[in-house]
Amino acid sequence: MQGKTEGTMEELKIIYGLITSIWKLCKKYGTGKLTCEQWESFIEDGKKAREFYLARGGKYDVLYRGMFSALQEYYIKIGTDKREGEISENDRAGSSRGYK
Repeated sequence: MQGKTEGTMEELKIIYGLITSIWKLCKKYGTGKLTCEQWESFIEDGKKAREFYLARGGKYDVLYRGMFSALQEYYIKIGTDKREGEISENDRAGSSRGYK
């Protein structure tokens, strides 16, 4: 296969799992507006998944945070019961607080 870069099957499995984790969040929370309770649950589920990928190395954590952040922004754009100003920095994937 031309253009293929080297990577181990284990690395590819971790990345596949990461993408699947994001998809499962989409499936669980749907495509509509989230209630405050759903938003809080979504954030907690995201933190749990991030811990898994953080333990596997920084490169996976960076990829997970980027994808989770994009999903958070999607839900923010379609709306939650919280207004934009009420969403704390702890709720955001890039935050250094709440994800340590």
